[in-house]
Amino acid sequence: MIRALLLALVAAATLGVAAAPARAAAPTAREQQRLDASIRYLQEVQNRDGGFGGTRGGASDPIFTSWAALALASAGINPRDQALPGGKSAIRYLVAHLDLLEQTTDFERTLLVAVAAGMSGRSFGG
Repeated sequence: MIRALLLALVAAATLGVAAAPARAAAPTAREQQRLDASIRYLQEVQNRDGGFGGTRGGASDPIFTSWAALALASAGINPRDQALPGGKSAIRYLVAHLDLLEQTTDFERTLLVAVAAGMSGRSFGG
């Protein structure tokens, strides 16, 4: 399951980034199908608390949540808007769990999500 989530994250991020510079050329039907499937998978495995775990239904974790939010943002989905029906957004999860960030890369990744959401990194989470 962890491998499936990581593969979906990589596929979504890669396809999103690969398509970004070539905005004039539309993705092929197969590329669009793969991207749509990756996005759907990520949206379906989000937990109600707004976070993402290493496996479907696994406990939410800020690291997985940040990577998933960045992959979705690369596909044009704002992390502030990404939430299951009745659930919290990925941004709300990250703000609520800032105390779990320890390493510089944890903070950098979370700030990238804030920027992708159109928020200020200086005021993110208070």
